[in-house]
Amino acid sequence: MNNSQILLNNLHKIFRKDEYIKANMQNAGLQLDKIENKIRLIEKEFLFSTMSHERVKKLEKELDYKTKSDTLEGKRLEIEARWKTSGKCDLELLQIIAETWQADTVEIKFIDGNLEVEFLSTINADYDLKGLKNSLDEAKPAHLWFDLTFTEQLKANIYQNCYGTEEIEQDFIEKEKEIILRGNYKEGIWMEVEEEHGI
Repeated sequence: MNNSQILLNNLHKIFRKDEYIKANMQNAGLQLDKIENKIRLIEKEFLFSTMSHERVKKLEKELDYKTKSDTLEGKRLEIEARWKTSGKCDLELLQIIAETWQADTVEIKFIDGNLEVEFLSTINADYDLKGLKNSLDEAKPAHLWFDLTFTEQLKANIYQNCYGTEEIEQDFIEKEKEIILRGNYKEGIWMEVEEEHGI
């Protein structure tokens, strides 16, 4: 139900039949519809995930920062990360930046003088890893390096049946290390195997 109809319904039924009143309510309702649409657009401008290209440009000017991504989605992520790095840098801040990039599960640790960014689930092929790397570089202290670790998680369950059922759960973890560009990239796999032995 649009605003014109709502306005008419609020009037006494005798006045609803008057053509002059109908025309006035129609015009007022159209103006209210425009205002509602504008309010919805303004609400979207204050969310990083829905802001328009024009809003991104305004925030670039406010933050004195030029986004590097070609897509609107990438620009939104960069602006969000830049906005959140305005405070003191700590593990919590870096964790927030990593989660901004919409990875399913990301964990940041400080191990042996290096930052480790561990993805505990797979990431899509179109994932903006370069944008994440640039934002972490911008936020972290310059002397720290960081490792990116990708882990695909699978479970191993072994069932043995002999007069009773015993369940043994094991995790098989295999990691390969290779150095790419300026950071370390590690790949890990947790394999899922289910075996049943019956006697």
